[in-house]
Amino acid sequence: MESIVMPSVLRPAARVASARAYVPAKEDPSIVLRLDSNEGPAVSADVLDAIARASGETVRRYPNVAELESDIAARMGIDASRVVVTNGGDEAIDRVCRVMLEPGRALLTHEPVFEMIPRAARLSGGEVRTLRWLPEEPAQELDVESMIASIDKTVSVVAVVSPCNPTGACVSIQELLRLAKAAQAVGGVLLADLAYVEFADEDPTPELMQRGNVVVIRTLSKAFGMAGLRVGYALASEQFAGWLRAVGGPYPVAGPALLAARGAVARDVDPAIERVRSERARLTRWLSDRGVRTVESQANFVLGRFEDAGDVWQRLRDAGVAVRRFEKAGGLEDRLRITLPGGEREFAYLMGALAYALGDGPRPKWPRRTGARRAEVARATKETSIRCGVVLDGAGTADVSTGLGFLDHMLVALARHSGIDITLRCSGDLQVDDHHTVEDCALVLGQAIDEALGERLGIARFADAYAPLDEALCRAVVDLSGRPASCVDLGLEREMIGDVAAENIGHFMRSLADRLRAAIHLDVLRGENDHHKAEAAFKALALALGRAVRVVREGGDAPSTKGVL
Repeated sequence: MESIVMPSVLRPAARVASARAYVPAKEDPSIVLRLDSNEGPAVSADVLDAIARASGETVRRYPNVAELESDIAARMGIDASRVVVTNGGDEAIDRVCRVMLEPGRALLTHEPVFEMIPRAARLSGGEVRTLRWLPEEPAQELDVESMIASIDKTVSVVAVVSPCNPTGACVSIQELLRLAKAAQAVGGVLLADLAYVEFADEDPTPELMQRGNVVVIRTLSKAFGMAGLRVGYALASEQFAGWLRAVGGPYPVAGPALLAARGAVARDVDPAIERVRSERARLTRWLSDRGVRTVESQANFVLGRFEDAGDVWQRLRDAGVAVRRFEKAGGLEDRLRITLPGGEREFAYLMGALAYALGDGPRPKWPRRTGARRAEVARATKETSIRCGVVLDGAGTADVSTGLGFLDHMLVALARHSGIDITLRCSGDLQVDDHHTVEDCALVLGQAIDEALGERLGIARFADAYAPLDEALCRAVVDLSGRPASCVDLGLEREMIGDVAAENIGHFMRSLADRLRAAIHLDVLRGENDHHKAEAAFKALALALGRAVRVVREGGDAPSTKGVL
């Protein structure tokens, strides 16, 4: 192999030579509650379903952000030409800096601030100037007068984060408009990073969009709980949006992420936001009662000032809770930023861990789900002998042999389209008829899935699906409620389908619901061929069941007001 000859001295650009990569915190398997990165509440099952529905064509083709930009524009009440979808809010910030900054120009912001803002400014060749903004009491606000006085003809970007990361403090709409006017006087823009605005009491976006020199940065990472999909966007004038597109790549967001994002912006996130707001108020009161000073936060986190922040941080980690510590940030060394989890069970655990960290309670225990969600069940009677194994988080593989060809065919479809691995062996009294084999296979399969679900913690629970097979169409609705119920209308007319009596197909569904302890509703909406009707029913059930058993909140509680399923 030919060796590579390197020059004796490499000379990167000066702005790059002094830069250091952003290094995320290392994953620690002992942490059960990660509250150090400000991720939002648990993502909805709809988002996961949208990703699962992504087709091979979606993956094969370059993605197009136009439809998502139109959806966001409709939500915001502006023209789609003013929306630019980006790879998270970070990239939107970077694009603004690339448009406006170069050597000899400056970005003016406050400190502390979201660290990617000064980083993007410096990498664009600009100078960074900061004013101190660290509220010690709720009444202390950003010194807008001093900020306006610092704007000279070299300032091309005035950047404000509201609610601010890491303090959670806000800047009023009137003060933001004053900053925008001052920036406009020198040909500059106001970059308003509103990543956490959904959690705040007011949203300045409509008023800010009336000004041509304002760029609003928003994201789906926080309130929508989609940090892992990296979808953000900028709102600006049509002219500025054109510049933002010019300095960015043509395909900033992957196709499956765009599908999920379109579903997310169409749904109501108010319930999740209200849970976070409630937790924020409760945590603030609890800390205050124990002498911990906090900033009045409008975000999905609380910044607390502790006498020994390092010791509290370590004791929280000992209890399996990660929060953000600022070891090298000027003025924040004695503070911890605690993200609100957005779930009652997780919040209760956080409060127990904080009590332990402050020496006011025992170390809490997290009821973690251990091992794969799998089960094996055996059943032997005078009529059948069956062994069945399932893996809920499988690949949809099937290894089945019931002695009934049509039933085998249906069980393979059930596994394949649910994503549940199924192994089933049955020896039954087929010399009598198929009834006992069909019924008992359903009972054993239902019991195996029930046992694999365990306490049903963190699962989606509810799901519905439609599945066609040629002219036949079936609707399936599943509720893993812990209570058996079934309503099955397949509209079958033939006496037999293959080697299985048509009446036993509906009986299979009802027996499965009984032993699975689930409500299963199956309705064939149309169809002519009974084979097609039955197969559409199994496939619709598979799709709904696969979505219902999915864990959508790792470590979450049972999705029920009763607290148990």
